[in-house]
This record gives sequence, structure tokens and C-alpha cells, in this order.
Amino acid sequence: MDHILGLENGQQQFIKAVNELAKAFALCSSSDDAIAIVQR
Repeated sequence: MDHILGLENGQQQFIKAVNELAKAFALCSSSDDAIAIVQR
């Protein structure tokens, strides 16, 4: 985390990546594969 935040625009890049992952998960969260991963 320190490495990421130490990069130029690291905080913004991190927030963007988290938002993109959240959107992607929202699209597939009802699939059997996603449910299996969440239950781990």
C-alpha cells in the first residue's frame, strides 16, 4: 500500500482500480463462479 500511494497519482489510481473492480463484480455477482469466490 505504501508503494502504491507513493507513486505519482497513486491514490487516484488506486481509487479508480477499486471502483472498476466493484463495477465488474456488480455485473457478475450473481454468477455461480462469483458466488463461489465470495463464499471462500
